[in-house]
Amino acid sequence: MKPLKILTEASGSLSSRYIANAIKEAGHIACGSDIDDFNAAAHICDDFIIMPKASDKNLWEKTFSLLKQHKIDIVLPSLDESLFGWSKHKAALAKEGITVLVSPPQTIATFLDKWATYQFFTQHNIPTPKTTLYQNYGVLKPRFGRGGSGIEFAESARFYADSLPDFVSEIGGGGRNAAKDSQFVQPKSQHSANTAPNKTDSNLPTNNQESSLYITQEPICAQEYTIDCLFDNKGNPIYIIPRKRLGVQNGKSTKGEVCYVESLQTTIQTIATHIALQGAINFQAFVDENGAPMFIEVNPRLGSGSVLSFAASENWIPLMIENLVFGKPIAPKTIRYGLKMARSYTEIFF
Repeated sequence: MKPLKILTEASGSLSSRYIANAIKEAGHIACGSDIDDFNAAAHICDDFIIMPKASDKNLWEKTFSLLKQHKIDIVLPSLDESLFGWSKHKAALAKEGITVLVSPPQTIATFLDKWATYQFFTQHNIPTPKTTLYQNYGVLKPRFGRGGSGIEFAESARFYADSLPDFVSEIGGGGRNAAKDSQFVQPKSQHSANTAPNKTDSNLPTNNQESSLYITQEPICAQEYTIDCLFDNKGNPIYIIPRKRLGVQNGKSTKGEVCYVESLQTTIQTIATHIALQGAINFQAFVDENGAPMFIEVNPRLGSGSVLSFAASENWIPLMIENLVFGKPIAPKTIRYGLKMARSYTEIFF
């Protein structure tokens, strides 16, 4: 096989280096990308593309042009903000000879929206914390307090959007009616015109939960896991590798340990029967002392700490190419349970 040129996204992030290294170790050409080239990846990768910003009205037209200019063979999306776009343009890019390693649009749309994710979980009896869309009734006040101390009038713009992302209209995997029977979904409220100064009842967003930018969720006190998974072109799980999150900074795993947790394995196998999953996916879940799981989200991409799962199994880059690009069957290797990881910064001088 001739070396293939593989594009990765957000390559300037502190945890992206392992993907470029995995591509190169597999004998392929790593092409990094970001909105500027003042980052380590621009000097580690074999090639680098300065991408247009997500707000650019000609984003995908420019992106197509850049991919062809740099002779990209494969795209490995890893940026949440563009996952749906890559998935939606997957067929058009395939006609240009460019393969995008990403799940179908409906899957991406379902899991980019945490409310839709909750609905999907409840519809298919996947254990998950009770969740509802946040409602701002106009006034925020402490439950216990003296007089009017601590009361504020909350601006609706903090909690609601005039329009939701385009991918919301594509959601079908969880079903918009999935949470109708949930007792945790708050009822629509009745307010008088006196609720907040200079506001009428019609101006309050209390009957517009669907435009909420926030969810609220019951807290879970248990061990947190990220579960790195690799699914083949038929949606079958090849690897399901839980890693215990022992250290986290800015949402990224800095310390971890690979563990076998049967309840996580079986639940993910169940999830895979209800929605189309392809390539690298990572799940977030908690497991209590009795081994019972609670799933909170799904990220349809490689995780920042997936390097630990690579080390505990094998390099997933050639597996994805063999199966998702060329349709060849792949089989898992023995997983090194108990393998631990601790991270540190690495400087690049240029």
